[in-house]
Amino acid sequence: PHEADGRELLEVVAVPVESDRRRVQALLAESRSTRGRVAQAGLAIRHRGGSERTVDLEIEPVQEQDDDSAAPGALLVNLRDRSPRDARPHAPARAEKRPFGKGTRVLVYSHDTFGLGHLRRCLALIRALCARHPDASALLVTGSPMVHRYPMPDGADYVKLPALRKVEAEQYEARTLHISGSSIRSMRSNLILHTLRDFDPNVLVVDHSPTGSKGELLPALEHLAERGGCTRILGLRDIIDEPEAVVGLWQASGVYDVLRRHYDHVVVYGNQSVYDPVREYRFPPEVAARTRFVDYVCDRSAPAADSDGASTGDADGRPLVAVTIGGGDGGGETVILPFLEMMRRYRAELDFRAEILTGPFVAPELAQRMHALAEGLPVTLRDFIPSTAALYRRAELVVATAGYNTTTDLMQYARRALLVPRVLYRQEQLIRSQRLAELGLVTCLAPAEATPEGMFQAICAARRDEPLTRARAEGRVFLDGAEHFAEFCAGLEVDVRA
Repeated sequence: PHEADGRELLEVVAVPVESDRRRVQALLAESRSTRGRVAQAGLAIRHRGGSERTVDLEIEPVQEQDDDSAAPGALLVNLRDRSPRDARPHAPARAEKRPFGKGTRVLVYSHDTFGLGHLRRCLALIRALCARHPDASALLVTGSPMVHRYPMPDGADYVKLPALRKVEAEQYEARTLHISGSSIRSMRSNLILHTLRDFDPNVLVVDHSPTGSKGELLPALEHLAERGGCTRILGLRDIIDEPEAVVGLWQASGVYDVLRRHYDHVVVYGNQSVYDPVREYRFPPEVAARTRFVDYVCDRSAPAADSDGASTGDADGRPLVAVTIGGGDGGGETVILPFLEMMRRYRAELDFRAEILTGPFVAPELAQRMHALAEGLPVTLRDFIPSTAALYRRAELVVATAGYNTTTDLMQYARRALLVPRVLYRQEQLIRSQRLAELGLVTCLAPAEATPEGMFQAICAARRDEPLTRARAEGRVFLDGAEHFAEFCAGLEVDVRA
C-alpha cells in the first residue's frame, strides 16, 4: 500500500513467529549489503483482520535509475499470498504422544556438498527405518545430484535441493547453476523450510551438519523450536576432523548453543571404543547426556551376485585388485594416477588385473588422463556402480581413500584394504585410516608415500594377510549402525497431531 512507502517492513507487516521475524531482518540486511535480490518462501504474516496468511517474500534494492526519489538503501518488497482462498484463523492442532511407527513422518536432511558419503549413509538409515516401520514415511531432503541413481524403499521419497560444490574449507558455490552463493543459499533454505512446513514431520534427522550448509537449516530449526511437537535428532559420523579444528569452528559458529537448544538427541554412527567424539570434541555435559553410539552404518542392500554390473575376473583366473576414491571429488591425482603409473612401470611383475571406480564427480579432464594412462593395461575404469559389495567380495585387495562409507563397506565385504587417505580440507580420513591401522584392520599408506614405487611395495605386502576376513570372524567390526538406529527410533514417543 502507498502508506507503506518509506517505512520499515516490520513496521507495516506483522510477523508473529519470532524465527520468521529474525529471518526477515537477516534478509533485509543481506539485500542491503549485497545489493542483490533475496527471497523467503512460506512466511507467516498477520492480516489486518487478524487472520494469518502464508506469503512468499521477495526483497530487492531500488535502482536509482528506476526511481530518482528513492532514498539511499531503499528496498522494494513484494509479498505474494500463497494461502488457500478459504483460509481462516484456527487453533493449533492438539498433539498426543504415540510410539514411533504407524503414521510417523520422518524428515531426513542431508546437505551433500561433497562426494556420496552423506547420501549413502542417509539412504541406509532410511532403508532400515522403512524395513522396521513399514507404516512410517521418510522424506529425504538432499542436495546430491546422484540421488536419482539409488532406489528408494516403499514409504520413502526425496526432495532434491539445487546442488552445491565445496571449493575450500567451509566455502561452497553452486555446482551447476550460474548464480551467487547468497542466492543459492537463500533458495535452498527456503526450500527446506517450505518442505518441512508442508510435510510436518514428527521426527527430524539431520546428518552431520548441525546448522546445515552455511546455516541454511537454521530457519527450519527455529520454526520447529517455536512450533514444538517434533523430535530433533543430529546424526554424526564418529570422526569429523582433528579435535582442535572442530572445537574452534563449533565455538566460533555457535554450534554448541545450537546443540543445546535445537536437538533432543545426538546419535553417533560409530563405536566409542574406536573413536570418542564426545571427549575429543568436548561435548557439553547436557549434550553428552543425550548422546548415543549406534555403531557403524554400512550398505546392507548389496546384491547377492554380480547384478551391480561389475565385471568378473579374467578367464585365466588372475586376481582382482579394486581401486575406489568414493564419489570422485578428490583422490584421483593422489590414488588413481599413481596406481596406473605403478601398473605401467611394474607391468612385468604384476599378476593381477584392476578395476577402478573413478566416481561420478571426477573432473572430465582428469578422467581423460586416467583413460589415457590405462590404455593397454589390464584395467577397467568405471565411474559409478550403485553398490560396491560384489566388487569388494571378489577383489583380493581394495585400494581406496578412507571416507566413512568406503571404509565401512570395506569392513563389511573386503578381505584386505590398503587405504590412502585423502587430506584435502580436513584431517578426517588420515585420522580414520591411522586408527583402523592401529586396530590391525587395514594397511595405511600416507599420501606422501603413494608414489608408484610406494604403492607397489605396499600392495605386495598387503596381499600376504586377510585381516578383515579374520576381524569379521572374531566379531571385531561393528556394522549394525542402521539397524541400531531404527531400534533407537522404535523407543521414541513422538507427538502426533490429531
